[in-house]
Amino acid sequence: MRNYSLFFLSSVFLWGCSFEPYYQFYTVEAAAAAEKSNRLVFSDERCELKYNLWSQGGTSSFLFKNNTESDLIILRSRSFWVMNGEAFPLYQGRKWGQAQSQSLGVNTRLRPNLPTESIEYIGSIDRSLSSVERNEPTEQVIPKGLYVQVASAAIQESIVEKCALLNWRATKDPLVQNYGPESSPLQFHHLVRYSNGTDTFEIASKFHVRQIKTVREREAMELVSLEPCSNAGYGWGYVRKLKYLGPATFYLKFELN
Repeated sequence: MRNYSLFFLSSVFLWGCSFEPYYQFYTVEAAAAAEKSNRLVFSDERCELKYNLWSQGGTSSFLFKNNTESDLIILRSRSFWVMNGEAFPLYQGRKWGQAQSQSLGVNTRLRPNLPTESIEYIGSIDRSLSSVERNEPTEQVIPKGLYVQVASAAIQESIVEKCALLNWRATKDPLVQNYGPESSPLQFHHLVRYSNGTDTFEIASKFHVRQIKTVREREAMELVSLEPCSNAGYGWGYVRKLKYLGPATFYLKFELN
């Protein structure tokens, strides 16, 4: 019985360890970008593209800031998200619909002689069903001195080099893979064309993944002391947070089965 119990506990322990989540942290090189206020900024004499990639899978959405004294117009049908040489237009011809309806109301102030459990009086507030359809614009106007959020695709949705990870997971150290601009598995950018109403201009960002670091969850997290007067809103004590936080970093959480 004792041997059986030891075997059972060992099996539970191994089973628990085998399903510990892993994290891949992607560090990105942003050519020609300046880092300001926790964002990667690409700029010309008229505008700025501002990125913070940090999220699960990475976000390529960006802020477009108008630095001129007149309106600028993003030409979405002529602007592109480019991943490993394949271009995807920012304008995709999407439509959004929203339906609204109002329910029937029960008026209990009028009480005719009706059988028990009958609905005494039903007043129709509004039986109509209305819908609003909104088409994706081909152009996006940014007033002078202001900025807009430009939505874009996720950067990466699946882990890189899974076979290498399967061989690595028996080791204890993190797996660190470094890449140059040409050897990187992920090279991406935006090509944004915009107008001031008279002339057309373009500005481009440029990124490539220069390092992928794979670790177990216990090595991906750290305890952070909370400052009671900070804006974090957590109060006193400690909180577990992911390491490697930064505007040029994103991550994937996954399991190896």
